[in-house]
Amino acid sequence: MQWPMMPRARLGSVAVKCTTATVGLLLMAAVTVMATADQEPTQTATTSRGKILMYPYVSLGKNSHIVNFVRLAKILRSRGYHVHLLIGADADAGSWDELDQIFDVVHLYPSANRSDIDIAKVTLEWSSMSSYQFVLWITDNLLSQCEALLSRPSLLVDMQRERYDLLFTDFVNNCGRIVSDYLNIPTIAYSPAGFISDKALFPDLPSFIPVSPMSQLEPGKMTFSKRIENTLEYVAMNLFWFPQWFGTFQSLREKYQINASLDVRMSFLSALVLVRSDFVLDYPRPVMPNVVTIEGVFFDDPKPLPHDIATFVDGAGSDGIIVVCFGTMIGHLDRRRNEMYARVLARFPQRVVWRVAGMKPASLGNNTLAVDWLPQNDLLRHANTRLFVSHCGLSSTMEAAHNAVPVVAMPMCTDGFQNALKLTRAGMAFSLDFKTLTEDSLESAIWEVLNDQRYKRNAIRVAALLNDTLVPPRDKFLYYVDYVIRHGGVAHWQADVLQTMNNWQLFNFDMAALGLIVLMIALFIAGGVFWLSIKFMWQCWLAPKPINKEHAH
Repeated sequence: MQWPMMPRARLGSVAVKCTTATVGLLLMAAVTVMATADQEPTQTATTSRGKILMYPYVSLGKNSHIVNFVRLAKILRSRGYHVHLLIGADADAGSWDELDQIFDVVHLYPSANRSDIDIAKVTLEWSSMSSYQFVLWITDNLLSQCEALLSRPSLLVDMQRERYDLLFTDFVNNCGRIVSDYLNIPTIAYSPAGFISDKALFPDLPSFIPVSPMSQLEPGKMTFSKRIENTLEYVAMNLFWFPQWFGTFQSLREKYQINASLDVRMSFLSALVLVRSDFVLDYPRPVMPNVVTIEGVFFDDPKPLPHDIATFVDGAGSDGIIVVCFGTMIGHLDRRRNEMYARVLARFPQRVVWRVAGMKPASLGNNTLAVDWLPQNDLLRHANTRLFVSHCGLSSTMEAAHNAVPVVAMPMCTDGFQNALKLTRAGMAFSLDFKTLTEDSLESAIWEVLNDQRYKRNAIRVAALLNDTLVPPRDKFLYYVDYVIRHGGVAHWQADVLQTMNNWQLFNFDMAALGLIVLMIALFIAGGVFWLSIKFMWQCWLAPKPINKEHAH
């Protein structure tokens, strides 16, 4: 069959039209692709990537641990994860209105947390506790919380039916170890308080690492006697601390027959451990392959300050402001200390923003704005901020360092002592003894940091180092969450050798003992040979000499 021939002119016209149409289609396709690319982050944020169960350590109401988990939950939800929360119903944190807005589902269980405890009083009592007393206190508190959960097996069954992709729990929450084994799902253990003694994951070497978070020893500056003190504390922790810390939870596991054959100490060996730390400030130390340091994940662009605080801060002029805050839990000190702080702060030309919950001190100066709550990180980022007076919790420490704000450090409890040492070692803080603090020493310290520009220069240097990262910290955090879910955990990074080896093997004491025995045997043999040689020579020298007969005649 022959197709009719088309005139040459008309053929050219059709070709032009086809070409025009083709170009138009290609342009439309390109625009569509570009539009799709522009919309990709939005689609990613709304697409479900899986379900995560968060199980934080909640005790004594609102604390830095639950605050960290709330912030991380917001980041995870922005990536498209469904985030559920497991929390005790009696904890103060469980009554926050924001929890229902931040988490997709909140699972509550009746807990043993007491709402009538004076949190500030208890926290301040920690400053006078020994490390062992503090461990006993924390263990008892955690144990009651854990039993409240384990005594309700139906709740654990419900958790299992949810088929979570990941358990995200607090490293200090030993009950999280039991829940992780029960659910048998990939686990991330997050430590918002930095490195905590754990032989299997980040071992302490007492020759140069302070073994207690409440220790005031500094690596590299420990004398021989201080190293003896640190080593004795290391021995005490291994003989008393760890058995008490893990043994009570192992007994609880066996009591309720929840994977009773498993050892609590081994539960996090195949988990990814995220430690809120940065070696710019932290001390060098060995860590296992499944331990990842993460810092700066919470540092977003500063938000506008509340109107009353903004007006007060912006009107400070060239003198600037001093920020005073003692963390999430300590909203107020005792009345005597509050009045002393008020009198001292009133003497400075700087304006002061001070978090004081409850009754305000009578000695409050005209330069001081006392508030029940303050946006600490946003205040520290403000250009008018000159100084931060802090108890040196880890969040406060890192916010001051990231924002290049010099610090007057007054550690009161837990890891504050080590954090204050780190800032002092970096040259951006002046440290005071909270228990022996006087008006004169406080005033002198504040003047020292305000007037000596070395503190500010060192703070700027530390901030530059902390903020110089290969990838944004938030992307690093999300990458590791995705990684654990993608690969079903990090068992391939598991290094249980430190858990299975005793200290004699770990530090080669057995090899040293064998070498000593061999040396002693060698010395004994050498000594015996030497003694026999001397004896033989002595006998030869004393033996009667034969008479020469020729000379005799």
